[in-house]
Amino acid sequence: MNSIALNSDFLFSRAGKAQMSMAMVFSAVAIFHSLLLLVVPN
Repeated sequence: MNSIALNSDFLFSRAGKAQMSMAMVFSAVAIFHSLLLLVVPN
């Protein structure tokens, strides 16, 4: 029972880290895109 709890905890922490890194990538892309729109005249 204890090992199952540890495994689920490990999986949840891995999912949280992946979600955080994806959010960081998305925010970086959004910032880069807004800067590109500011620099490049339409």
